Amino acid sequence: MTKVNNILKTVIFATFSSVAFSFIILKLFPHSPQNIHWLFSIAFHLAVAIVLAIFGLINPDPKALVANVMSISMGRLLASGIAFFLYRLKFPDTQKWFMVHFMMHYMLFTFFEILFLLKIVRPKTNIK
Repeated sequence: MTKVNNILKTVIFATFSSVAFSFIILKLFPHSPQNIHWLFSIAFHLAVAIVLAIFGLINPDPKALVANVMSISMGRLLASGIAFFLYRLKFPDTQKWFMVHFMMHYMLFTFFEILFLLKIVRPKTNIK
Protein backbone atom coordinates (compact mmCIF):
# COMPACT_ATOMS: atom_id res chain seq x y z
CA MET A 1 0.00 0.00 0.00
CA THR A 2 2.91 2.37 0.61
CA LYS A 3 3.94 2.04 -3.04
CA VAL A 4 0.47 3.17 -4.12
CA ASN A 5 0.67 6.08 -1.67
CA ASN A 6 4.08 7.11 -3.03
CA ILE A 7 2.76 7.01 -6.59
CA LEU A 8 -0.40 8.93 -5.69
CA LYS A 9 1.55 11.57 -3.77
CA THR A 10 3.87 12.12 -6.71
CA VAL A 11 1.03 12.44 -9.23
CA ILE A 12 -1.00 14.73 -6.95
CA PHE A 13 1.97 17.02 -6.21
CA ALA A 14 2.82 17.27 -9.90
CA THR A 15 -0.78 18.05 -10.85
CA PHE A 16 -1.36 20.64 -8.13
CA SER A 17 1.96 22.36 -8.74
CA SER A 18 1.20 22.51 -12.48
CA VAL A 19 -2.20 24.09 -11.82
CA ALA A 20 -0.65 26.53 -9.34
CA PHE A 21 2.06 27.59 -11.80
CA SER A 22 -0.52 28.05 -14.54
CA PHE A 23 -2.60 30.29 -12.29
CA ILE A 24 0.53 32.28 -11.41
CA ILE A 25 1.29 32.76 -15.11
CA LEU A 26 -2.29 33.86 -15.73
CA LYS A 27 -2.14 36.36 -12.84
CA LEU A 28 1.27 37.76 -13.82
CA PHE A 29 0.24 38.33 -17.45
CA PRO A 30 -3.48 39.15 -17.36
CA HIS A 31 -3.60 40.96 -20.72
CA SER A 32 -1.78 38.29 -22.69
CA PRO A 33 -3.72 36.34 -25.34
CA GLN A 34 -4.20 33.18 -23.27
CA ASN A 35 -7.01 30.67 -23.16
CA ILE A 36 -7.86 27.60 -21.09
CA HIS A 37 -6.03 25.18 -23.37
CA TRP A 38 -3.41 24.75 -20.65
CA LEU A 39 -5.88 22.35 -19.03
CA PHE A 40 -5.29 19.98 -21.96
CA SER A 41 -1.59 20.16 -21.21
CA ILE A 42 -2.16 19.08 -17.62
CA ALA A 43 -4.49 16.31 -18.79
CA PHE A 44 -1.81 15.05 -21.20
CA HIS A 45 0.91 14.98 -18.54
CA LEU A 46 -1.48 13.48 -15.99
CA ALA A 47 -2.34 10.66 -18.41
CA VAL A 48 1.36 9.90 -18.89
CA ALA A 49 1.89 9.93 -15.12
CA ILE A 50 -0.98 7.49 -14.66
CA VAL A 51 0.54 5.15 -17.26
CA LEU A 52 3.87 5.33 -15.38
CA ALA A 53 2.08 4.57 -12.12
CA ILE A 54 0.37 1.55 -13.66
CA PHE A 55 3.71 0.23 -14.90
CA GLY A 56 5.13 0.77 -11.42
CA LEU A 57 2.36 -1.29 -9.88
CA ILE A 58 2.32 -4.05 -12.49
CA ASN A 59 6.05 -4.73 -12.61
CA PRO A 60 7.75 -3.54 -9.41
CA ASP A 61 11.20 -4.77 -10.50
CA PRO A 62 13.35 -1.60 -10.37
CA LYS A 63 15.41 -2.44 -13.47
CA ALA A 64 12.36 -3.14 -15.61
CA LEU A 65 10.60 -0.08 -14.24
CA VAL A 66 13.50 2.20 -15.12
CA ALA A 67 13.50 0.86 -18.68
CA ASN A 68 9.73 1.36 -18.94
CA VAL A 69 9.91 4.88 -17.53
CA MET A 70 12.68 5.85 -19.93
CA SER A 71 10.69 4.48 -22.88
CA ILE A 72 7.57 6.33 -21.79
CA SER A 73 9.59 9.53 -21.26
CA MET A 74 10.93 9.32 -24.81
CA GLY A 75 7.39 8.74 -26.06
CA ARG A 76 6.19 11.74 -24.06
CA LEU A 77 8.93 13.89 -25.59
CA LEU A 78 7.91 12.79 -29.09
CA ALA A 79 4.21 13.34 -28.35
CA SER A 80 5.03 16.78 -26.93
CA GLY A 81 6.79 17.76 -30.15
CA ILE A 82 3.80 16.62 -32.18
CA ALA A 83 1.43 18.48 -29.84
CA PHE A 84 3.49 21.67 -30.22
CA PHE A 85 3.35 21.40 -33.99
CA LEU A 86 -0.38 20.70 -34.16
CA TYR A 87 -1.22 23.45 -31.68
CA ARG A 88 0.88 25.92 -33.65
CA LEU A 89 -1.08 25.11 -36.79
CA LYS A 90 -4.50 25.26 -35.15
CA PHE A 91 -4.09 28.22 -32.75
CA PRO A 92 -1.31 30.53 -33.97
CA ASP A 93 -2.45 33.50 -31.85
CA THR A 94 -2.01 31.80 -28.49
CA GLN A 95 0.81 29.39 -29.32
CA LYS A 96 3.45 31.19 -27.28
CA TRP A 97 1.43 31.15 -24.06
CA PHE A 98 0.35 27.56 -24.52
CA MET A 99 3.99 26.60 -24.97
CA VAL A 100 4.91 28.41 -21.74
CA HIS A 101 2.27 26.46 -19.83
CA PHE A 102 3.08 23.19 -21.59
CA MET A 103 6.81 23.41 -20.92
CA MET A 104 6.23 24.38 -17.29
CA HIS A 105 4.00 21.32 -16.89
CA TYR A 106 6.54 19.16 -18.72
CA MET A 107 9.34 20.27 -16.40
CA LEU A 108 7.27 19.80 -13.25
CA PHE A 109 6.06 16.33 -14.21
CA THR A 110 9.61 15.36 -15.23
CA PHE A 111 10.93 16.59 -11.87
CA PHE A 112 8.37 14.54 -9.97
CA GLU A 113 8.99 11.57 -12.28
CA ILE A 114 12.68 11.70 -11.34
CA LEU A 115 11.80 11.84 -7.64
CA PHE A 116 9.54 8.82 -8.15
CA LEU A 117 12.35 6.93 -9.88
CA LEU A 118 14.86 7.80 -7.19
CA LYS A 119 12.56 6.40 -4.50
CA ILE A 120 12.31 3.12 -6.39
CA VAL A 121 15.88 2.71 -7.63
CA ARG A 122 17.78 3.97 -4.61
CA PRO A 123 18.27 1.14 -2.13
CA LYS A 124 17.02 1.80 1.36
CA THR A 125 19.87 1.92 3.82
CA ASN A 126 19.66 1.83 7.57
CA ILE A 127 21.86 4.33 9.32
CA LYS A 128 23.27 2.93 12.55
